[in-house]
Amino acid sequence: MNRSEFSFWSALRTYLPFGAGWGLPQKRMVNPAIPDEIGFSLANKVRSCDCFFMNCVFCAIAAGEAPGFILWEDQHVFVILSLEGHPLVIPRRHFPSLDGLDDATGAVMMLAAKKVALALRSEMSCEGVNLVLSDGAAAGQDVFHLHLHVKPRWTGDDVVLHWDASSAPSTKRSNLATRLTARLANLSG
Repeated sequence: MNRSEFSFWSALRTYLPFGAGWGLPQKRMVNPAIPDEIGFSLANKVRSCDCFFMNCVFCAIAAGEAPGFILWEDQHVFVILSLEGHPLVIPRRHFPSLDGLDDATGAVMMLAAKKVALALRSEMSCEGVNLVLSDGAAAGQDVFHLHLHVKPRWTGDDVVLHWDASSAPSTKRSNLATRLTARLANLSG
């Protein structure tokens, strides 16, 4: 076993601790109630990513090479339950960050997040939902396969999302707005 294989499996065992049952093949927990009308027959469809990156735990889960609670899936995205107990919406195609994400996949991710949020509100009676996408290490991204956290929220829970919410000076906002408007015009056209 070479060093990259060792680090991948070590990280996988750390990220998905399944103890003594680890060596069992296909130890994936799937939801058999996913209806065929979404375009997937679970009996006939092999799950996979468009690109399988050996060091990516999410690609491994999508390919059936690592265990995970699959909550919902279609041909573009799949939804798993994180180790912390909230859903993650993950594109099948491996995007390390937002940089390469195509518009269609981004739209499908948001539609899936909406569906998951509705299910969370119904099943967990949560009062709100945070959608959190951390893009880059500085933003707290720890798995470099783009994913969207769908975090159920209740009044007074212990979840803390914090940044400086004080108003920036008007001149600073105006300068930034001018630069971003120009940049966005260049990106759109």
